Amino acid sequence: MANQETILIADNSEIYRAILRGLFEGEYNLLAENGEQALMMMRQYRESITVVLLDLFMPEKDGYEVLQEMRQENLIFHEPVIVITAEDSTDNRVKVLELGAMDIIAKPFEPDVVKSRVKNIIESGRYRRSLESGLHIRRIRMFTKILLEEVARNYQEYQLDAHKIRLITESSSMHDIGKFVKTIPN
Repeated sequence: MANQETILIADNSEIYRAILRGLFEGEYNLLAENGEQALMMMRQYRESITVVLLDLFMPEKDGYEVLQEMRQENLIFHEPVIVITAEDSTDNRVKVLELGAMDIIAKPFEPDVVKSRVKNIIESGRYRRSLESGLHIRRIRMFTKILLEEVARNYQEYQLDAHKIRLITESSSMHDIGKFVKTIPN
């Protein structure tokens, strides 16, 4: 399960945590906590959490406070949030969306709707990461080529010709190969 996406379930209700765990068990790595503990886990596993399922009304820290802290610490941009709450008013919807949540689902919820929305966010994240990786590779190649051409012009002792520059430039994209290997399913 090490290469699977991780879902963090932050809900005060043990029943809802169990229901949500049951929906995603076996498909995803799961973490389940209350608001304060969820924030600590988000900080600890910053890049590993794929999506957060967040209740609004919890002791210690409610969902609004969690969203505000996520926003202040730029966690909201790495860990998309779906709010799942019994308080499904227009004001709540507007407030959580303004705080950066991707979606809001009312309790009691339809399990298939939750699964579909989580799957859509995960797929969207995969697509976004692949696009960013592609652009990153192109930028690395471009900068490598510019630097090598500059070195060839100003430092002839390196004997860089067009063939060597092309080989090094094309090889430069291999610097991130470990990122891609980690995403390949077992």
